[in-house]
Amino acid sequence: PQYGCGHISFVELDGQLSYKMALAYHATGDTRYADNVINIVTAWCTTNTQWGWAWENGPLEAAWGVAAMARALELVRQRAPAGLIQKFTTWVMGPPYTGNIIYNMEYY
Repeated sequence: PQYGCGHISFVELDGQLSYKMALAYHATGDTRYADNVINIVTAWCTTNTQWGWAWENGPLEAAWGVAAMARALELVRQRAPAGLIQKFTTWVMGPPYTGNIIYNMEYY
């Protein structure tokens, strides 16, 4: 479907999946889980530039997914490539308050 998939793909699948994989990495020490977290977060930081219309749930949905990804990144921080944490932060916050999520939340 063209509409209504953002919540499922970002929040339910990738956001929660990245956090669950980070937990699996901590529980097992298997670096494949950490590598998957890094791949998921990198893919979203690189390709996603909008969160949907401000008058819809786009920014709210994004906040839910980003919260899970932030927790996941913190758990795999020692394996994250140089610059990924900053890239993620810039993706969320942007150079002062022009990022995707925080900027759109100003609408509310």
